[in-house]
Amino acid sequence: MRQLLAIALLILASVVAAAPVPKEARKPNWQFPTLVGTEWVYETAGRRNGLTTDTIAEVGLRRGDPMIHIRSTFECVIEGMETSTINATRLIVRDGCLWEMAGDAPGFLLLKFPPRVGDVWERKHTALAFDRTVTRVVVEERIKVPAGTFDCVKVETRAYTGDTLEWTETNWYAPVVGLVKSTGGPIKERAKLLKTFTPGPAEH
Repeated sequence: MRQLLAIALLILASVVAAAPVPKEARKPNWQFPTLVGTEWVYETAGRRNGLTTDTIAEVGLRRGDPMIHIRSTFECVIEGMETSTINATRLIVRDGCLWEMAGDAPGFLLLKFPPRVGDVWERKHTALAFDRTVTRVVVEERIKVPAGTFDCVKVETRAYTGDTLEWTETNWYAPVVGLVKSTGGPIKERAKLLKTFTPGPAEH
């Protein structure tokens, strides 16, 4: 979840009709990219400044649910030398929710589809440095990042040990591109801003 990334989302194209389109039909249909090769590049700031590249490396099924394997590469310069770190994240869509896998089971519930302002969910954790997280869809807002301007939902997650707040992470998600901006988390001064988004090649 700290390097997510990230989880991206896809909106279905609408068809223009002669008759007025019902209001409900104009709402974005929040889904997720499943094309191998889809890529997000983020400007990352915090303890180390650099670029994080998230790429869908593989898509499969787990007990009938879509599972997305994302390869993350963080590149930065330390004492004049270029260095890179590679991580892997697995996301799964189950029961209308986007999860980050923890071992063989869903761990962090990142987003419910469709996201609605006011939605709140809580998860208990037994193998982490905190014992529960509370996530809330805070507001819909338009934000600007290096990749452009996006209409997003702002989602805030707070991690607790007992009644003690350990950290707060805020993520902004948009249809089509997914994670646009992220701040906070276990590395409290971390920030990620979307620089480029490239959809994977269409399947034929």
